[in-house]
Amino acid sequence: IEARDLPIPVVHDELQHHASGCYAAHSGIKRWNRLAENRLIAAEKFAAIATRLTGMPYPREEFARAWKQVLFNQFHDTLAGTSLEAAYDDARDQYGEALAIADRTQNDAVQSIAWAINIPLQEGVKPLTVFNPHAWRSRANVAFQVRGLPTAFVLRDDEDRAVAVQDVQSWATSGGQRRLTFTADLPPLGYRTYRIVPVEEAPAFENSLSATDHTVENRFFRLAFDAETGEIASLFDKRHGVEVFAGPAARAVVIDDPSDTWSHDVFRFQNEIGGFTATSVRLVESGPVLATVRVTSAFGDSTLVQDFTLYDGLPQIDVQVTVDWREQHKLLKLRFPVNQIFIRAVYEIPYGHIERETTGDEEPGQSWLDLSGTVRETGEKYGLSLLNDGKYSFDVNVRDIGLTALRSPIYAHHIPAQPQPDRDYRYIDQGMQTFTYSLLPHAGSWETAGTARRAAELNQRPIVLLGTFHDGPLPQRRTMIEVSPENIVVGAVKLAEDNDDLIVRCYESTRVATDAELRVGERVIPLRFGVSEIKTLRVPRDDSQPVMETNLLELEDEPLP
Repeated sequence: IEARDLPIPVVHDELQHHASGCYAAHSGIKRWNRLAENRLIAAEKFAAIATRLTGMPYPREEFARAWKQVLFNQFHDTLAGTSLEAAYDDARDQYGEALAIADRTQNDAVQSIAWAINIPLQEGVKPLTVFNPHAWRSRANVAFQVRGLPTAFVLRDDEDRAVAVQDVQSWATSGGQRRLTFTADLPPLGYRTYRIVPVEEAPAFENSLSATDHTVENRFFRLAFDAETGEIASLFDKRHGVEVFAGPAARAVVIDDPSDTWSHDVFRFQNEIGGFTATSVRLVESGPVLATVRVTSAFGDSTLVQDFTLYDGLPQIDVQVTVDWREQHKLLKLRFPVNQIFIRAVYEIPYGHIERETTGDEEPGQSWLDLSGTVRETGEKYGLSLLNDGKYSFDVNVRDIGLTALRSPIYAHHIPAQPQPDRDYRYIDQGMQTFTYSLLPHAGSWETAGTARRAAELNQRPIVLLGTFHDGPLPQRRTMIEVSPENIVVGAVKLAEDNDDLIVRCYESTRVATDAELRVGERVIPLRFGVSEIKTLRVPRDDSQPVMETNLLELEDEPLP
């Protein structure tokens, strides 16, 4: 085509919006897909690192099998949620195989690394290692089950500093097990060791958290709930003196949705017919690390539980959602009206982002959506990033974000066919489902807030491994790969398809041409990124060999400039 010099246009925007209902249809397939993608990417990272650090064989064939299962189900009718119900039994099992491979290979890798860490014997001490799957320093909340704890203990890091730790509800109801949580400061793409040490008396920690059934506050925010509705009545940013929302937020609205599975010729879902009403608003966790308020609400025969968690040292609110959905031909949205003017709406797309009008149309997106604008009273720039770990469908109506949680059409209903009154039909998204979203209020823009990295951290979380004592060649804290500055994101780390070179794929996330630095072990690789550029690098094991830039297929290598 290029040789014939045909007048083919270059399209810099979206091609079409066809069948907008597909962005939300069948929450299960959407969730399985997000989980499988991210767990496989994380497993590849640690397997590649373990191969370099410990000589563990790289499970290339297993990864190939897993990725084929994931990619097969990204066929448009399957991932779109528009296939027959029976097709999702197959898809569930195929994604299940991919997830099993991801979990098994990741466990093999982190175990291989952990057994090579030098952890001297200390009587009564329980060591643990926390792995960070991201190529930047990460501060993240982690939790783990443990049994046999001493009456009093302190958690210490590899520099022997005490770390605040909190008991939260255990997954087990008996057997002496406890569940602990703490905030881990983790080195880039590597690991850090911690120790549970018995003491005479557990230390007290300074705590910025205060909590009641209807109000939670830390050094960053004050979050208040309406006791009657369970909605967010106020989210006040104490650092910048900004009320984040213009009205009730996390409002669970139910919308009439008589459309088919594809929602042909439907571009907006806005016929609101009701909403969830709170049955309980109560504090369920409170301590020096985190505080959680659980809002339980109901609509018809359906229930919705939202666990809102604030942390002592993290400037975000994480919300764990559990829905038991019993409705038909209806759609559930969570709405968040932001309190700014001159709004700019930006959505994540694969390896990049796109800006869209705020018309209320249903739009596809990946793990984050941001609304940034100007605070009316002060003229300062401010915004809200909404992160998620399994949803792809959103709308922005002027200044009001709608996260589409689910919709319940008839399986594979395709107009012009109409449901017959004398037949029984199966409806999508019935029963229990879970997902997490995070609220990331920020001054300035999403670019300066590090939204892309925070969303990646939500989708690929740290791994906690309870350990033992043993000698080994590795230190108690190690970084294998690090990238800077913050607008550069490492998306994939794996071994090459044809040899043991390390493949590192990274991209520029904020539309700014950037001089960057990638560190692989002791090797420092200077890079120059164009606007939104994706780079795939081939890093040989032998540091005397040059780093090459390759393409997405790992062909056509060429030296870095």
